[in-house]
Amino acid sequence: MASRLGAAVTIAEPRRRWELDALSVFVLAIAARLAFVAAATGSFDPANLRSDPFDYHDYAVHLADQGRFVDGTGHLALRMPGYPAFLALLYLAFGHGSLWPVAIAQSLLGAFACLALFAVARKLYGEPWGLLCGIAAALSYDLIAPSGRILSESLASPLVCFFFAAWFLPSRRPYLWAALSGAVLGALVLTRPEFGPFAAAFFLLAPRWAKAPMWRPGHAALGLGVLAVALSPWIVRNAIVFRRFVPGCLDGPISLYRGLALPLQDMKDRPVAKESWPAGRGEMEISSIYMDRYKNVLRTTPFLKILRVYALNDAAMFYPFLPQFDGTYMLFVPLWLYALAKWRQFPELRPVWLMLGFYLIAHLFFGPESRFRQAITGPLLLAAAAGASGAWRRWGKKLAPWAAAYAAADIAVWIFAPQARQGVLWLKRALLGLDRG
Repeated sequence: MASRLGAAVTIAEPRRRWELDALSVFVLAIAARLAFVAAATGSFDPANLRSDPFDYHDYAVHLADQGRFVDGTGHLALRMPGYPAFLALLYLAFGHGSLWPVAIAQSLLGAFACLALFAVARKLYGEPWGLLCGIAAALSYDLIAPSGRILSESLASPLVCFFFAAWFLPSRRPYLWAALSGAVLGALVLTRPEFGPFAAAFFLLAPRWAKAPMWRPGHAALGLGVLAVALSPWIVRNAIVFRRFVPGCLDGPISLYRGLALPLQDMKDRPVAKESWPAGRGEMEISSIYMDRYKNVLRTTPFLKILRVYALNDAAMFYPFLPQFDGTYMLFVPLWLYALAKWRQFPELRPVWLMLGFYLIAHLFFGPESRFRQAITGPLLLAAAAGASGAWRRWGKKLAPWAAAYAAADIAVWIFAPQARQGVLWLKRALLGLDRG
């Protein structure tokens, strides 16, 4: 009897520890996000929305009120439907006079995303790396900021984390989890179309990853099928409306043009004609106009300068000033870089590197925006957890003083961030000829 009781206690203690750690991560995450949202009051007044946030809100209002995916000017596909549909569901429930329900819903999504990262890191690398990964996610500015923004990253960032949870966590009913992975990736692609190539490649490569929970070809085929079903209503609708194959949205040429023209303008040594929005035109015509503009800039720009621009576009994603210094991001850079350098030691991270690779290729062309990093911060933190566990196995306590020194330097840069940013801007002007930063 005593031995059975002792065994029960032994089993119950790790479970209680898991529940306590999970609760701690969730409470810390939701508190950090609600505090950020409370400080960003102006962002949730519909009258203050401009540019991308206004576009998403506009589509969502029409979808909620009229049941049609269209904006105020009649455009039908200048944005992907995922995030406006998410907003429209909230508008149907709470109205759209105030955006505070959106802020709370996005904060909850972000907190559950932190739980997903905690659970995945704990399963892959054990403790304390699971808990540390969860705490890092809870306090990461790149994962907090989307909660307080009306932008597609607010939905894409949690969906990325949920996908990795659906891939790594299950040990039973693999067909169910394969279908769930396909559904989550479908929602992700409908929110951010640049994840589309990764989604297809993932299910094609998954059967080769024998240690993954869904390694059989049948599981991957099911996930790919669910992904196709999730995307098909959007593709079929666009084929009917536009009489052409439009798997994404029609602002692609706009992003292509701006991703090349705006950095060239920043360099100042190659002026580009000032952009003028073709008002009153249909979205197909707008798309065609911007494609012609992109081709013209591409044709008249030296090849090496184009390469320089596209390299800077990707490098900007890892730039730590937004414009404020993001110390939470920089704190973990050495860890995921170590995991990348030792990639053979972490075969379980193949889906992470695959996603990051496809994402970086897509964003070569979309312009220098640090916020694009927010959608991939979750997998970067998983890679950081891998790097931390690997470095600790290799060096043990010898690593502690180096880690403390780096953390102290990170805090120092954060304290003197304005001065540090001015120094970085001077270097950018001197070496790259760029003023933005």
